[in-house]
Amino acid sequence: MSFIDAGVTRLGTYKTNVATNAVTLLNNSNVYWKALWVFMFYASSATAGNRNIAVALIDNVPSPQAIFGSNFVHTASLGAGYNFFNGTSMDTIKNGLDIKVPIPENLIVPPGFSLTFYDYNNISISDTISVYFEYEKINT
Repeated sequence: MSFIDAGVTRLGTYKTNVATNAVTLLNNSNVYWKALWVFMFYASSATAGNRNIAVALIDNVPSPQAIFGSNFVHTASLGAGYNFFNGTSMDTIKNGLDIKVPIPENLIVPPGFSLTFYDYNNISISDTISVYFEYEKINT
């Protein structure tokens, strides 16, 4: 899926994983991705425990280079939408279960790197995650 806006090509990708607590989007292209925004819907199972939802920039080793997390307590049997984008403060705008999480304005995902969306507390692999990621391709 692509979008044209003021001469900029924006691309989007979508992925759903059922019965997991992590989704990984791998940049297997030869161009850099500039993250514009991410929407993630996280549905927790009935397994007891508080989830801590985060996104990590992972290099090709793989080692985390940066982690951006929410301070929202995501409990069992709960579905909530998380919007990761620049220009917001940590979870300051909550409309029901629409949680805002800041990411850097120039979050770049180089070729071979990935973004992993996950429960930092690793509570249950019975959770479900859907991720929509919009990015801009940057040729070097």
